[in-house]
Amino acid sequence: MPAWTGTAQSAPIAIDACGTVISTPGIYTVGESLTSTSVTVDCIEIASPGVSLGLASGISLSGPGGAGVTAAGIKVDDKANGVQINFLGAKIQGFGVGIDDEGSGIIISAAPTGGTITGNAAQGILVNKADVVLIDSVDSENNGGAGLELLHATGVTVTGVPIFESNGGYGLWVHSSSHNQFFNVDAFENKSSGIYVGESDTDKLSAKARDGEPSTDNVFLDGGTVQNGGAGIVLDLGDNRNVVADFTGESNTDDDAIDGTPACTHNKWVNNMFGKTNRSCIQ
Repeated sequence: MPAWTGTAQSAPIAIDACGTVISTPGIYTVGESLTSTSVTVDCIEIASPGVSLGLASGISLSGPGGAGVTAAGIKVDDKANGVQINFLGAKIQGFGVGIDDEGSGIIISAAPTGGTITGNAAQGILVNKADVVLIDSVDSENNGGAGLELLHATGVTVTGVPIFESNGGYGLWVHSSSHNQFFNVDAFENKSSGIYVGESDTDKLSAKARDGEPSTDNVFLDGGTVQNGGAGIVLDLGDNRNVVADFTGESNTDDDAIDGTPACTHNKWVNNMFGKTNRSCIQ
């Protein structure tokens, strides 16, 4: 994972208000909870490469809440590569998107004990047109859209037993995104499917014209999907060369596993335990 190796600072730079734009490399810290009343201005925008941002344990970044909020809790611009965000024991809540990442070579970590993104109007985390991103030990719950959404993203690794729970959309949505890895992902009680790989924003498999690129060569290893409002895990029509292994799924409203490709010969399902599937060849 790329990391910034610039000159060390004697002390981190403190961020003490929402609306901050970080425009120079360095080490930054948020030592106390911050609250924003703006529906459009990001709480913290990272506009420079080589930034390390730490949120102290137990604090929160809080937005005004509500469906009309478009601001992000933390926004990483597309030119801000090599950024590290650490928020062990912290919370991001009440924004449009909790963390909106367009930068590549990014680490978003709450390891080892976890951090929470919750109650945002749209996605908990959005990775948009970014490459080589590590998301470690982050829980995303009770957001209006997906807990985690990947759009035109490549080389994303999600690990550390993340939980995507009770979101208004999918727990995890992967679309137009390839060569990503997901380890120990648990998706529970989301309004739509727990994990959805495909372009449609519904759970229905369809041969209609697609509005994006196929999602291929993604790996889902050793996770679980339980009691979601749609299916447990879906690999939609046209998305191929994906691998699902050592997964469990049960008590989902739709099938626990769905493969929309013909005869499920385009994806690999290995050593899984599902209660209901749409094809007998899913194993």
